[in-house]
Amino acid sequence: DFYSIGNYDFRVIVESNNKTNTYACYQNEFGGWCSCLGFRFRAKCTHYKMFIEYLVNSAKQKEFETKMTTILETSIKGLNSVLQGGIPSNVLVGFYGEPKSAKTTTSAWVAMDLMDHNGANFLYIDTESGIAENFLPDLVDRYNKRFKSSIGIRTRKLDFKTWVSKPTYNLPYKDEKVIKEGEFYFDVVELPNLYQLMLFLGRPSSINLSIGKPSLKYKKECNSMYEYIWNAPFAELMGNSVQEFCGILLDSFTNVFKIFGSENQNYPVRDTAQSIVLAQLGEYVATHDDFFGIVIQHASKPPADQAKRAIPVGGKSVGHAFKYFVQFTDTKTEGLNTKVTISTYRLPTN
Repeated sequence: DFYSIGNYDFRVIVESNNKTNTYACYQNEFGGWCSCLGFRFRAKCTHYKMFIEYLVNSAKQKEFETKMTTILETSIKGLNSVLQGGIPSNVLVGFYGEPKSAKTTTSAWVAMDLMDHNGANFLYIDTESGIAENFLPDLVDRYNKRFKSSIGIRTRKLDFKTWVSKPTYNLPYKDEKVIKEGEFYFDVVELPNLYQLMLFLGRPSSINLSIGKPSLKYKKECNSMYEYIWNAPFAELMGNSVQEFCGILLDSFTNVFKIFGSENQNYPVRDTAQSIVLAQLGEYVATHDDFFGIVIQHASKPPADQAKRAIPVGGKSVGHAFKYFVQFTDTKTEGLNTKVTISTYRLPTN
């Protein structure tokens, strides 16, 4: 019994020859699973191998159709063209570029398009601090005026010191306030360091930055608190809200990883931490209907050759989480207009 749910998500029910046992297997973009083994990246059982063979053969013979990811057209025509129609739901979309390349402006504008279309809030994870008060108000005013919308802004900070002294399931927040009233909101949470971001995403960890060999250690005592993705604090914040949410914007992914030092150094523990953050966001975005995820990343050029194309800052894990990865370059002011060049670094092969 074979069926598919969404893009990159396939499931199968396998029955034994003697009809006495039934097994469930599935495969998605994060890995594979069989009920006889549990979640595995490498060890695969006979049922899982049968499933993959069937999947490959069926794909070749086009015996099934997959439900396409929702593509929502934005108000930025150039971006729609580059992304083959608009912003896709249920997958993470990566925007990267050098400073002043309009990454944040474009991302926030697209998020407002999604909010306006869905009539829902957007979770804005601010790792650079001050977005809610120093950047968003003017942009939101311009958007509301142009499209006659009613988007507001509210902000809060994680009371990390209180949580560290006494870890609890529900995170303590402080400085909660409404910056701008609206029908639906940018819900901004300031998380200025990696410790707070990992906790907010349900994977609180301690980080040892000793010279030569940094290490990352998951706080096992918190395992029962945030065992599943829907238990994670960011999921709880959205799930307990009176209003629905339609997406998450992380600005920026790169900023919190600067504690590991030079972007050119190879730190396996940095790759691990990056993978955890992207996996948590990716799982939540993938498992909620018509939900959107945008991640902003910094880019840089090799110091020895500034003529080369800028690449995303970080380790190997950075590019692997995105089916849609877009570069922002060459910002130019022409009168009252700003022109931004957008090019694709990676798009789905289909």
